[in-house]
Amino acid sequence: MKQFQKVRLLTDKYFGKYGIRKGDLGFTLEDYNDGNFEVEFSHSTNGYTIALLAIPGNELEVVEI
Repeated sequence: MKQFQKVRLLTDKYFGKYGIRKGDLGFTLEDYNDGNFEVEFSHSTNGYTIALLAIPGNELEVVEI
């Protein structure tokens, strides 16, 4: 994965408390070089940030635009 790629969350493991669910889309903002990525999830209609989270890369998949 690269910075600013569109990604899909593959798990509900511990993100539900942030309002993020399996299948939600976000964008990678940072690659921490340890297998984790900073991902921003935004509201689809107004663009406001819902959550900004560090997520393991194996819990994300790249979505083709």
